[in-house]
This record gives sequence, structure tokens and C-alpha cells, in this order.
Amino acid sequence: MFAELTALVTLAETGSMERAANDLLLTPSAFTRRIQRLESELGVELVDRHFKPLKLTQAGYEVLEKSRAIISSVSDLKASTSGQTIPAGPFRLGLSHALARPEISKVIIELGRQFPLLQPSIGSDISRSLLARVHAGDLDAALVVFPMETPLPDDLQGVTLAQEPMRLVESCNLIDQLNAGRLVVVFGPGFKDTDLVAFGRDFAERNTLFEQGIRTVVDIWGYDGTGGPLEFAVGADRGKLTVPVNPSSFRKPRPILARATLNQAAIADTAARGWPVFTAIKDAAGARAQISGYHAALQAAGHDAETIRLAREWSSVGKAVHVAETDEQARSEAEAYFNKNPSGAIARNPDDMITGSPETVTRKMREFVAAGVGVMICGFLIDLDNLSRLHRSVRLFKEQVIPGTAA
Repeated sequence: MFAELTALVTLAETGSMERAANDLLLTPSAFTRRIQRLESELGVELVDRHFKPLKLTQAGYEVLEKSRAIISSVSDLKASTSGQTIPAGPFRLGLSHALARPEISKVIIELGRQFPLLQPSIGSDISRSLLARVHAGDLDAALVVFPMETPLPDDLQGVTLAQEPMRLVESCNLIDQLNAGRLVVVFGPGFKDTDLVAFGRDFAERNTLFEQGIRTVVDIWGYDGTGGPLEFAVGADRGKLTVPVNPSSFRKPRPILARATLNQAAIADTAARGWPVFTAIKDAAGARAQISGYHAALQAAGHDAETIRLAREWSSVGKAVHVAETDEQARSEAEAYFNKNPSGAIARNPDDMITGSPETVTRKMREFVAAGVGVMICGFLIDLDNLSRLHRSVRLFKEQVIPGTAA
């Protein structure tokens, strides 16, 4: 009966008679007979054949759990007699948000192929929380991002899997190539601790890390492979470059670089670098004062005409937007949203954003354009309980506000 139990477990894991048969190196008819023999032996129907793909019956799920326990016990018995331990059972893996990439699924699939009795499951969280959950026994292991010098609890063991200090430059170059030089890479030191904690960084050191990071990426973009290796450091991370990064960027010597900031001194520094500035300003009057000061600093820095043109063209202001049929309706819906979501990801109250009818929103957008803003980056209120409002707001913005602002 062991072969029949294995067939049921394989069917549940693959969800297909054909795939399960292939995994067990059986013909479909031979695999079907194993399931039928198990049903006959137990006197219950294990598979509901009215569903496609096939679905286990309630009895099937109950037998499945017992089958897994039996197979696991037999595997343990074999391992104990052979002197080898085969990984089996649940394996709870935590994955840092910074590492949550589609490629990880390939690793999990391969893990399942090598150890078919293992039952991996993945959860994502910030690195510090994952470490705490491993320490508490809620996770079996975790892939986290921390500075090299970060100590682990005495009862935990860790190993450094990889360091990729040049991944940012490689990724930006590829995107710049795909977009024919229209990429703008926006840097910032972070506005709150959660901006850095997932990467194991100390928020108090954000400005120092920002300067080190900017200097490093600019040096990497400018490195042509001559004059010896390029050594760099950002915090505890160390690296050495001996050949130029491939692919190179479409725009030479690098993509357009910009800085996100709310700080006046940082805006002046951004102008001195000749970079576009990305910021948030409450109203058009404030935008006029801030942007005009930035433009004057750009001119005073002595940049060439093309640098000034790009900086002015791409300098941006971010605003939350909500569009409804009338001003009153838009305001009421925005207030309801913030009553439900007081922290707000892109604004904290209706006064921080642009709300109104398409005509009102268009007028306010034009005021920002007249103030010298190159690009308006607009975010919308996302309420999963009222998606129709989001869809309407985006539709009115697309169909009426954008054409009206550009006219």
C-alpha cells in the first residue's frame, strides 16, 4: 500500500494525474490504477473526478495527511538505518523584502525536487523581524540583509551568501538602455527608519551613507577599467571593480541622476550637482518660491546649457490627487479615506493633496506648471473597499485633467 499512498501524495502536490504519473515514472493508466486500488482498499472515494483539475474529497484530504505522516515515518526509519538524514516535513523560510525577487521561486522548486519530502513555505518581512522570528522558533531559517558587522544572537548561526554592491548600477544601465536614455535615477537618504531597516542600515547614519553611496555609484559609472582597480566602501560593504560595468548606460557617461528631498540645503546641493530635484510642496505658491530658488542656484553653479535644461525639465513635485464629479464629492471622499487611513502613504489629509472636479484639478495642476515644475508625479488614493472610486478618479484624470493641463 506504500506505493498507493505515495501516488496520492504526489497527486495532491502536482494537481494533475499526468504530472503525478510523470513524477513517479508511470504511465497515466498505471497511476490511475494505484489511486483506484487505494480507494478500493479503504472503501472511500478519495478523488472528486467531476472537477478539472482534479480535487480531493474530504476523505481524500484526511487520508492525505495520514499518508504524509506514514511516508515521513518510513523515510525517518530508512535514514536512521542508513546513517543519513533526509530533510522532510515543513520548512519555514523567511525572506527579506529586499530579496523578494521572482528568481527565488526557482530555488524553492529546486529544493522540492532535491528533497521531495520537504514542505517549504515562504514569508516576507523586514530583516530584523525575520531574525527575531527565527530566534523565537517561528521560522526555521531566513535570508536577511545586514551589514557584515551585525552580530547574531549567540544561539543562532549564519553564513554570508553574497554581496552585490554594483547591482544598482547594472540594473540602472539596463533600464536606461531599454528606455533609450530616458531613465531618471532618484536618490535619497530616507525619510523614516523603515526606509533603511530592511537593508540593515542605521537610520541615524543615513546622510553619511547617502554621500558614500552617491560617490560610489558616480565613481562606478565613470570607471573605464584603466588606472588600476576601483575600490569603494559604503558603510560596512566593501568592493573592488577591475572592469567597467556591463551593460553600460545608453546616456553617457551615466543615466540622469536626481535627488529626492524636502530640505532646503539639500535642494541647493542638488542644484550645485546639476541634478533634477524631486520634492513635495503643499501649494503652487510654495512651489513657485522653491523652484525659482532652485533654478537660480542651477544658473549660479555655472553648469552648461544642456545640464540646466535637463535639470529643469525633470525636476518634479509629488502630489496625491483625487478626482470626482464635483469639488464637494472629491473632498468628502478624501476625508473618508483619511479617517480610515490616518497615516496615509502619500498624504495625511485632503489639504496636502489636490482634490476636486476635473476642472478644479486641471486648474491647480496648471498653477504648478506655471510655477516652473517640470514634472508632476501624481499618486491616487487606493482603498480596496472602494476600488470604483479609484477607477473613476484615474479615468477622469486621464480623460480630462491630463489633456486640459497640456492644452
